[in-house]
Amino acid sequence: MYQKQRLSKKCRILTNMAGDQAYLKQLNKSALLKLVRQHPHASRADLSTRCGLTKVTVGTLVAELILEGWLLEGKPTASGSGRPSTPLELDTTRLTLLGAEIGVDYLNVLACDLMGNVLERDYQEIEPMEPGPALERLGQMLQELSRRGRLTGRPSLGLGVGVPGPVVEDVLKIAPNLGWSEVAVLEGLRPHLRGTALEGLPLFLENEANAAALGESTFGGLLSSLAYHSLGVGVGCGIVINGQVYQGEGGLAGEIGHTLLVVNGETLEAESLVGQRALSRKLGSVELLHMREISLRLENGNVQVSKMGEALGLLLVNLIHTFSPSRIVLGGPLVSLGNPLLEPAYKILEERTLPGRKTTVLVGEKGVDACAIGAAARVLGG
Repeated sequence: MYQKQRLSKKCRILTNMAGDQAYLKQLNKSALLKLVRQHPHASRADLSTRCGLTKVTVGTLVAELILEGWLLEGKPTASGSGRPSTPLELDTTRLTLLGAEIGVDYLNVLACDLMGNVLERDYQEIEPMEPGPALERLGQMLQELSRRGRLTGRPSLGLGVGVPGPVVEDVLKIAPNLGWSEVAVLEGLRPHLRGTALEGLPLFLENEANAAALGESTFGGLLSSLAYHSLGVGVGCGIVINGQVYQGEGGLAGEIGHTLLVVNGETLEAESLVGQRALSRKLGSVELLHMREISLRLENGNVQVSKMGEALGLLLVNLIHTFSPSRIVLGGPLVSLGNPLLEPAYKILEERTLPGRKTTVLVGEKGVDACAIGAAARVLGG
């Protein structure tokens, strides 16, 4: 059986020499990379102290990670009377991560470095499609992206795809706003990557809100608990607990758009009050409006947006009281409405949140790319 050394809480690594050596080495490498992400410019000695592996083992693994393109060395720095230490950091110049999102009315693909910085991207508005045509279009976009100059000579580690619904074993179980159910997304995408540089890449599938939450956790400070509130056609929530995305039974955790709110004595699903589809209806359209169309129809301080903000505030209060995350990040196309939506939500938060709660609520900086960047982060977790 494997045994665990006594290690710090942040880095528990299997170190017994029995068992699968390649697997153990991969675990140890992943742990070291996480430490470097948490502590930029840490030296080999720092890493050894933090994770409990010997300096020799850390030195060997670091040498391999440098050779493979994961890490690079900085300039040695003097530390007291001892030998100068060499800081380590993630190498953002050699490897790439690919991410994609299948939205209800858009497709988004991008390539980023190991720190989540976007190198190339392509965003296209679409009308809702059946799975086959949508995956064909997505494959074409990925092929075109991979041929761009900034990606030349930079191997991709894999591709993550975010989708607007629960995922179980690489199957999108249901996406009501797309009209899809039981879609094997990755199986349907692979044929459109054959014969290209992307053929054979590891592929990963994730719910869009979960992907965005993972991206915020991986590239936004490695917080142990956070929630990503996705505001688009519908409303979803990705939840990170103890550094891991919480999936729930059947992958259904975070479907906050289907929770119930009581407004003026009427019990309604949250998505009937908050979301791009709800706002399209309130603006008199039976069809889903793209965000640029919504923006054209709205006036500053539009009462419909203000009411939606109040409903959003109630959702956030419930989320804080249920999970008490360190941070809630608001993202998705709807946040582009800005203060007319957000100020009423913040007002409800101030009025209704119990004293003593320390959750920080902020608007994400990644905008519409949040899901695709998070899907790319999924590649790092395997």
